[in-house]
Amino acid sequence: MGDATQLLAWQVAMGADEAIVETPVDRFAASRARQQHRAARHSPGEGHGPSAEAGDLAGGRASRGGASRDADGDATPDRAAAPSHASVPNRAPAQAPSPRPAAVAGDAAAAVEAERLAGAAGTLEALRQALDRFEGCALKRGARQTVFADGLPGAPLMIVGEAPGAEEDRQGRPFVGDAGRLLDRMLAAIGASRSDNVYITNVVNWRPPANRTPSLEEIAICRPFILRHIALAAPRVVVVMGNTAAKGVLQASAGITALRGRWQALAPTQSAAGDGAGDDVGGGAGAGQSAGLGVAVMPTFHPAYLLRQPALKGLAWQDLLQIAERIKGA
Repeated sequence: MGDATQLLAWQVAMGADEAIVETPVDRFAASRARQQHRAARHSPGEGHGPSAEAGDLAGGRASRGGASRDADGDATPDRAAAPSHASVPNRAPAQAPSPRPAAVAGDAAAAVEAERLAGAAGTLEALRQALDRFEGCALKRGARQTVFADGLPGAPLMIVGEAPGAEEDRQGRPFVGDAGRLLDRMLAAIGASRSDNVYITNVVNWRPPANRTPSLEEIAICRPFILRHIALAAPRVVVVMGNTAAKGVLQASAGITALRGRWQALAPTQSAAGDGAGDDVGGGAGAGQSAGLGVAVMPTFHPAYLLRQPALKGLAWQDLLQIAERIKGA
């Protein structure tokens, strides 16, 4: 109720104190009258100096932003007139917002701390505990809990999503909403399931406010944890679903539409230490691990995106067939 009262007071202060006036106001006539007034002031014999022009501009601002006019052109008193700009003839132009060095330094320190905690984790449980201790990501303060993983640890197929949604935040498990149900059907189509041969996590382990997309800074802070997660889970194949997952795992600059359907390689040093970017290793059977390049990674569409764009399910099915073939041959 207090916010509504403050909003009403602000509207009154700005002059919005009535919804409908008794008589219509001809704004075109008022504009013509102001133009005629300016023309008369600038006629021969009148002053053309900076002070006259500044005063005219100030009067124009006042008529637009302060006093309202009735049908007869009589000014009504201002509720809260803004200070005149004419008193500041050499007003400095507005400056662009300056960078926030403290915030940048804070993000860098958080990434270093994430690197340290992730590198010290020798097991998946230790990594879970490290995430519980980590306070460097602001998303954690607004989330109910850390959403770590679901499925079978050590499974040959690891799914990496973007970030928890509202339902995941409530249950503490990734992919449990509508997108999760679609994912389960997609996996079942290639003979896979969470309980048998799939392990699932997200690039970011805390729900962003209003389910927004994690920022690049948030992805960078969390990246050491997802790379260490992949190293400890040791899957044969990693599937990154959506742009955020591709950025977090592969540091990809291209969008998921350009990346999908092409195998990438996550080098062992990347999955352990978190440096470098994925390499396109083509679509040949066994590429990636057999070539000594590390874990094979397939980017594809996020199930939530497929729910919004069902016409793309055919492309996602092509990706699933490649994934199934890779798991069999790995």
